[in-house]
Amino acid sequence: MVICSKGLGRVKWLGWRNYMLTSKKLTDDQRKQSAPVRIKRGAIEENVPGADLVVSPWHHIFIDDVLVRANDLINGQTHVQEMDVKQVAYFHIELDQFDVVRAHGVFSESWVYGGNRDFFENADVTSLRPEDMKRRLADRPGFTVLRDKIKIKGIQNRLLQRALSISGEEKTA
Repeated sequence: MVICSKGLGRVKWLGWRNYMLTSKKLTDDQRKQSAPVRIKRGAIEENVPGADLVVSPWHHIFIDDVLVRANDLINGQTHVQEMDVKQVAYFHIELDQFDVVRAHGVFSESWVYGGNRDFFENADVTSLRPEDMKRRLADRPGFTVLRDKIKIKGIQNRLLQRALSISGEEKTA
């Protein structure tokens, strides 16, 4: 069981995948698409998150009542992409129904099916039908996924202001 926005949620499946980010076969863009994003302690508000939270760049964070991809929150201060990581493993929690899961005081999306179960190392791909592997936008019922660059910029600006105020606090402390 995990803490979700609607109460406790039952974990139905846990998927994982590993990336070797030092492979010479990867382009810089491919590394950027896979390298983790660190949301530092207190980056969103006082003690939120309560500890650094590390997610994939495509993982959605529930902030300001919308879901925003972690890579859209990078500000170089409190939301940073860790390009120097050599290897990373991502774990995804699937619930009975889509919801956001609480980690360190932050709600972030549970895994949502978008025709991509086959990229998990522990998925039984032999049991998947061809239609199961057709890539598509995943449905996130009850939640708004923010793609509007202007609205995202507003959230980025608020988080950057917080980062600058934290930085100023640390310099005077």
